[in-house]
Amino acid sequence: MFSLYGMYQSPGTMVFGLFLIIIWVTIWKGIALWHAAQSKHKGWFVAILILNTLGILPIIYLLWFKPSCKTEKVVEESPKKEVAKTNTAKKTVKKAHAKKKVAKKKTVKKVVKKKK
Repeated sequence: MFSLYGMYQSPGTMVFGLFLIIIWVTIWKGIALWHAAQSKHKGWFVAILILNTLGILPIIYLLWFKPSCKTEKVVEESPKKEVAKTNTAKKTVKKAHAKKKVAKKKTVKKVVKKKK
């Protein structure tokens, strides 16, 4: 049977219980503080940092008030599109070089005509 008197008579159980509570609170507080800082929620950050609620406030923040990762749009392109983009880029570079060569040839011809 559990009684407070028995708990005080064995300090080992008391220390072990406090150790578990400290680890529990530290883990939840750390995760919540990290997300509050990343989301720039200054009010939540300060509240979680100052108030000791045995991990209840950080859990509430993480479950209901933290911006979810699902709302962020992640655009992934297939490798085929990337290859097509690189091929298109290569073609435009080749066209630009070809235009420069043609422009150089025209200027050379004009210079030669003027000398004659």
